[in-house]
Amino acid sequence: MPEEFTAGEEKLTGRTHTLPGEWLESRLIAWFMRESGSRCWVCFQYAENGAWRYWSKVDGTGPQESMRDYARRVVAYLNRELNHRGAWIGGWMDQGFSRFYLLWKDRDGDIQFPIDTAGHIKPKEIMAWPIEKWGEHGEAAYRSWRIAMEAIDAQPNQQIKLAQGQTRPN
Repeated sequence: MPEEFTAGEEKLTGRTHTLPGEWLESRLIAWFMRESGSRCWVCFQYAENGAWRYWSKVDGTGPQESMRDYARRVVAYLNRELNHRGAWIGGWMDQGFSRFYLLWKDRDGDIQFPIDTAGHIKPKEIMAWPIEKWGEHGEAAYRSWRIAMEAIDAQPNQQIKLAQGQTRPN
């Protein structure tokens, strides 16, 4: 495990996604580093043993414990109920950790789309939403992504598995 990620002892039991841990970690830090000036905290759960991993950008701190717990519950729920052979990662970002977001990684470990509250809803309001609401958002985003992928009709030899270290042929 790269030293940038910290381990957590908490486990939520039950079925989850099946992505290998190295694919979950791959390219995450780069994704969040592009958000210049933003604070962020991310959590994901290993399929192999149920262990949680965390990463925090800027000052190494994370949001309040209630916010971390909410993110873990949402991520665990989405991975259990609608992983679509990929995996969900979630957390909080911006000053005061005011934005809740989710990322979905496909079965190859590549980030395909985010879901983001964009800061216009207060964290207390977000945490009042039932977790099933995130299931509705996640499923709608996944369906939109699938429709776009079908329209593109990219063949396997036209796709790059970035999380697995694949690069564009010269």
